[in-house]
Amino acid sequence: VNNTLNVILTSTGTLRFVSNSNNPYRIFINGAAAFDMNGNTTQVRNYMPTGSYSIRVLHLSGYVFSPTDQ
Repeated sequence: VNNTLNVILTSTGTLRFVSNSNNPYRIFINGAAAFDMNGNTTQVRNYMPTGSYSIRVLHLSGYVFSPTDQ
């Protein structure tokens, strides 16, 4: 009798978003809308696989001329 056990360890991390603005923003992770963030709040995404991420922050309201889109 052979008993076999395969274990795959994956490294994860935490993404922490902090808003110091009074205005709401939409957060995109790797091109997909992840969540909306109210002003003066913190959002945490736990257990994210380690690696590179593309983060986009879109100003939803409260801007004067044009929204922040970074």
